[in-house]
Parts: sequence; C-alpha cells; structure tokens
Amino acid sequence: MSSVGSSAHCLREAVQAAAVADRSGWSGAARSAEVTELLAAQERLNALVIAVVGAWDADQAWALDGALSPVAWLAHRCPLTRQDASTLVRTARHVAAHEQTAKALDAGDISAAHVEIAAQAAKHREDHYPEHEDVILDAARELSPSGFRQVMEHWRGCCDAVADHQDARDQVEGNSLDVTKTFGGV
Repeated sequence: MSSVGSSAHCLREAVQAAAVADRSGWSGAARSAEVTELLAAQERLNALVIAVVGAWDADQAWALDGALSPVAWLAHRCPLTRQDASTLVRTARHVAAHEQTAKALDAGDISAAHVEIAAQAAKHREDHYPEHEDVILDAARELSPSGFRQVMEHWRGCCDAVADHQDARDQVEGNSLDVTKTFGGV
C-alpha cells in the first residue's frame, strides 16, 4: 500500500475506533474534552485537505480521467455539493498562491474558516491581497471567524472603492475639452 493509502487508511481506522468508543460512563468534562480534541483534529485535517487539493489542482490531476474542472471532479466523486467543491477549490488556490497564508494555516495560526473567508473576499480582488496579506493574517490570528468576516467585508469594500476610483480617474483622463472661437465669434 502506498504511503498515501496507508496514511488515509490509518486515519479511517482512528476515526472508526473513536466512533465505536463506549462513552456511557464518561463525565461531562470528559465529553467536553473529547469535543475539543475532535474539533482540533478536524481543523488540522481541514488544513491538510486544503493543501492537498491545492497541489492536486495545480497538477491538474482531476483532468486525468476526463473531468472538465476540479469542481466537477469533486462534486462527482466526493460527498460535496458543487458549491462546496467550488469553495474548496477557491480556498485551495488562494492558499497555494499566497505563501504567508499557507504557512499560517499549516502552523495552525489561522483556521481553515479564516482562509475560506479571505479567499472569498479576495475573489476579483486578487491584485490587492498580497500588499495587505500581513495585516489580514494578523487580523485572522486575533479574531474569531465571525469577527474576521466583518474585517474582510470592510477590506473588500475598500478594495472596491479603490477600483471604482481608479476606473473613474481612467475615464476622466481620456476626456478632453477644446474651446476655440468660431468664424462667427462664438
């Protein structure tokens, strides 16, 4: 068995063992500790999935069996809706394109939810993200995903205002007005 198949197999076995554990005599504190541990493990797994999907997409491995896009491949072969597959691919591409964001996610400094929010906000604003990446990551480290979503909505609005201002300036720069007297003195 390949190392990929082996690690996935071990992961499935660990999940199965956790699923069949007898929790009947557990205290509330033990149950709370398990919830915390499972969610921490899920977060690390989500970060790994994002990284693996990013590399898989960059290699266009999804095209090997005739799929037209990574979203189509994921929606057809995995238990994902097209919208969830699209979100995963957008997030994975965002992480693959931004090294500092990838490092922060890999280190566990920010969550997969933070990266998903950042990737959504950066959609159609990709040129602005690198110049603000440090500040965005600092905000992600300090805020819950809900608070971070508000920050990214504000950032998106600022980026759009800059783009609107640039578009207006470009339109004005192309205009000219010439005033000359006509033969009739007008």
